[in-house]
Amino acid sequence: AGPQPGRCCASSAAESRSWRRAPQGSPRGFTQTFRRRPRGGIRAGDRLRVRLTLRAACSIRRPVIGFSIADVDGRVLHGSNTQMGGQILEELAAGQTVVDLVLARVNLGTARYLFSFSVHSEDHQKQYHRVDNAFPLTVDNPTAFEGPVPLEINWEWAPDRLP
Repeated sequence: AGPQPGRCCASSAAESRSWRRAPQGSPRGFTQTFRRRPRGGIRAGDRLRVRLTLRAACSIRRPVIGFSIADVDGRVLHGSNTQMGGQILEELAAGQTVVDLVLARVNLGTARYLFSFSVHSEDHQKQYHRVDNAFPLTVDNPTAFEGPVPLEINWEWAPDRLP
């Protein structure tokens, strides 16, 4: 039997090493695969491309595809989606669609981070697919600093101008 009206779901896959899991409470047969470099991590400043292969049982009009990166305690460091970025996908056709998430520069400290991915309706009322804090990525940053995000700073002073 095919999908029932109002019961459309999507699943996703993304490239090299993979983790497969069925999100808790998801429809039967609903899985996501996230793949990343087999080396185990990336260096701070590297470009990162995550390829998601979305599979939908029926077409979804104007879906919103989102992601977030959290620390290992689950605190979100950054999150965004196609709607926030003004990149609207008019329709996710039934079948398979490949979507690339490109981070031009991974500007994070040395640590292990967790990716989340979602596909939901334009009005945010219907979740087609969601996996939270499930896919790890290790970042190596040779710069010493406190916290998860390195800021480009410079200390300046002029002894002759001190009060």
